[in-house]
Amino acid sequence: MRTQQEEIEIIKAALDAEPGYRGVANEGLLLEACQGQPATARTVLAAFQRIKHKLAINADYADAYAELWQEYPEYRLDCNIKILDSLASVHQTITYDILRKLVENPNVRQQLVLTSRAVQAIRDEQERLGLIEKILGTHTDPNGNEVANDKYEWRGNVDGRLYSGTRAELEQDDLPRLQYINDYVQAQRALYAADTKTVREAARKREIHEAQIRAGMKAKLVFAPITEAYEPPNRPGVRIPWSENMLRRLQNSEISRLFELFGEEQLNSACRKTAAQQLQ
Repeated sequence: MRTQQEEIEIIKAALDAEPGYRGVANEGLLLEACQGQPATARTVLAAFQRIKHKLAINADYADAYAELWQEYPEYRLDCNIKILDSLASVHQTITYDILRKLVENPNVRQQLVLTSRAVQAIRDEQERLGLIEKILGTHTDPNGNEVANDKYEWRGNVDGRLYSGTRAELEQDDLPRLQYINDYVQAQRALYAADTKTVREAARKREIHEAQIRAGMKAKLVFAPITEAYEPPNRPGVRIPWSENMLRRLQNSEISRLFELFGEEQLNSACRKTAAQQLQ
C-alpha cells in the first residue's frame, strides 16, 4: 500500500500535464477528492474534473494569458487555450512571449478559432470596403482599362443637389453611414441612367408624397371655430367684421395669434364672406 507522500507525488505528476496548475499546491485538495480511492491516473483525472473550479491556477500562467488576450482578444476562447496549452506544454513555465510566438505562427493560427465578435467585425469590414468601391465606381482610362475612382460627384436629377466625396473621406465612415450613402448613390445613378419619362415620373411621385405629408400634418391641426366677427383682446363688446384690410392693420403678434387660433382656411373664408355681404 502506498504512503500519502507517494500518493501526492502521483498527483503532482498528473498536474504537470495541466500547464495552468503546475507548481501550485493543489495536491491536498485532489487527494481528498479521490475519496479514499488509490491515486491513479483515472481517479486523479476524475477528481480534477469535479473540483477544477476550486483549484488554484499558476499565477505566471494566468498573467501570460491575460496579457495575450489584451493583444489578441479575437482568440479568447477555451478551445484556443487547449490548443496553445498543448503546444506550449513542452516548456516548464508558460509565458506571454511563448504564447505570442505561437499565435503569430501562421501554422498555429490556422488552428485557432475566432470569437463570434471578431468574425462579425471581419464581415463588417469586408462589407465596408466593398461599399466604398461601389460608391466610388469605376471609369475607363484611355487604354480601355477599367480603373477605380478616387472620388465621386454628381448632381441629383430630382433635387438638384450636388453630392461629392473622396476615397479618404469614405474610409473614415462607419458601416451604417456607408450603407446610407450607397443607397442614395445607387438610386441617383439609376435615375441618371433612366430616360426622361422615368425621371419625370419619379419627380411627380416625390411631389405627391410631399403633398400627402403636408396634408397629413395639416389635418392633425385642430382649430377653434371662428367667431362671427373679430373681437379684439381686452376690448369686451367690440366686434369688427372680418376683412383683409382689417387684418393688415393688426400687429404681427396679433395676426399670428389669430392664425394659430382659427387657422388660415377659416380666416380666409370669413374675409370672403364679409366681402360678399358688402357687395349685396
